[in-house]
Amino acid sequence: GRDVSLYTSPLVLSGRPVYSPFDGKVKLGFGPFAGFRGELWFGYRFANHQRTGGLYPAMLNGSLPYADFLQGMADGYNSHGYSAGIRLAYNYGRYFSLSAGATYQPQKGKNSYWNGWDLPKATVDASLGVNPWKPLHLRLDYNLRACRSTAYMTQLQADGPWSVRNVRLDNISDLGFHAAYDILPGLSVSLDLENLLNRNDELLPDLPMPGLTILGGVCYRF
Repeated sequence: GRDVSLYTSPLVLSGRPVYSPFDGKVKLGFGPFAGFRGELWFGYRFANHQRTGGLYPAMLNGSLPYADFLQGMADGYNSHGYSAGIRLAYNYGRYFSLSAGATYQPQKGKNSYWNGWDLPKATVDASLGVNPWKPLHLRLDYNLRACRSTAYMTQLQADGPWSVRNVRLDNISDLGFHAAYDILPGLSVSLDLENLLNRNDELLPDLPMPGLTILGGVCYRF
């Protein structure tokens, strides 16, 4: 059978790949001192023939009020935009670690910085790790994708110019837990809990994220 993408329309007018004539990033880091370290960064990116996507499943289910969007899902558009971010971290030996970061990138039509099909303007992540005793490692992770939207191309008139529109999406967040225990040197077992609060978020319209997910593992290093 034919593979069907859950994100983009199978009607593709052009097979041109996404091309980035410029994709640069500048970072400024400081530390560590007294357990603290930090980083600031700024990025700018041009992307030619950037694909649109994210609305096709909702169109198949008949839950979109946008009668004009399907014809514009077929091709890509040229985009350019910047992204800025910050990260701060603290480590107290092997016993305690804390890290938090955030990014911001304007996302409007062709003035956008690709960071996923849902194009969040702001992302936040935080991680808290503790080691009550040497073989046991515990970590709590939090992620937020805010002010999200997905893009599609359309013509307001049959023979008019193409324009890029954004459909606003709800914010989504995720809380996760990780535990690992070193049984022997090089041998450990782990437990991961994803979507700890069992939230019913949708990454994209009619594309729900998994609920509470439990994963176990065994790792041997040699």
